[in-house]
Amino acid sequence: MTLRAPVKIDGTSGLIEMSSTDITNIIKESTYQYALNPSVVLAVVGSGGNLGTISDTRKQAGAGSSRVDRFPTEGETAEPSTVTVNYSKIQMGVQSISVPSTPQGLPLYRDGTSGLKEMTTQDFFDTFIYPAIQAMIANTYAQGTYYIVQGNTGLGIVFTDTRANVGAYTAGGIYEALDQPTTTSNYSLVYRSATIDGGSFNLPLYIDGTSGVREYSYSQFETLLQNFMRYYATISGSQVSYNINGAGSNQGTGMINTILNGGGNYQTRYVNTDDYRAQEFPDGTAITANTYFLRQTII
Repeated sequence: MTLRAPVKIDGTSGLIEMSSTDITNIIKESTYQYALNPSVVLAVVGSGGNLGTISDTRKQAGAGSSRVDRFPTEGETAEPSTVTVNYSKIQMGVQSISVPSTPQGLPLYRDGTSGLKEMTTQDFFDTFIYPAIQAMIANTYAQGTYYIVQGNTGLGIVFTDTRANVGAYTAGGIYEALDQPTTTSNYSLVYRSATIDGGSFNLPLYIDGTSGVREYSYSQFETLLQNFMRYYATISGSQVSYNINGAGSNQGTGMINTILNGGGNYQTRYVNTDDYRAQEFPDGTAITANTYFLRQTII
């Protein structure tokens, strides 16, 4: 990796090399420009999302039973079972981006042997673009990326944690409906919009075929940054990518799947001398069965 120090115009000293602060501000601006028009996007779909399946589990009552002579014993009564609901609601799309053009050329830097020299595409990538992609992935400049929050917001719900509603089951209701869930938490996908720019950052210089060395305009250089960011965010080795519980940094809160841990609440109901009923209801304490994280990485 080759890092270059582009030159800028200083009102006192003429052409000087950019400082590390100058370069950092351009890296910030790169992430800002990408966030205005990302090329790796996540969407909430009804089902079949390509980030895979995550599961919500909960307990439901066992089937009720009856006898004509006595109550069925607990051993004769069906145990609570597990209900599983699968979610595959996050779809990742990687856009097809053309190799960016450089109508003004790339920034100039001072070469110890030949004076001013134009950056190569690799120089530009190494100095500005790859550090910007890394900063997004690490949440140093958290924009242009996606994360999970608890609640119903953003782009929509991608996971719902449910548990058996123990208060809905009563002995007097036997035979109770088996599955009587309650929602404990919803989790939604949110996009981090463009909020952190490079301010009034210093502009680098380029070689104009007519008038020699010139300073980029803001619009010219911002377009250059955005086009390079959009392209390299889709290219192997610098591609922004997401997964569930794979490699990478956690993006937002974990999506927690809880379930009751009891062995069953045995209850009976006397209906008449020919109808003795029993049923086991979900019970116990809520425990964490799984935690799912949306993660972001470079592939």
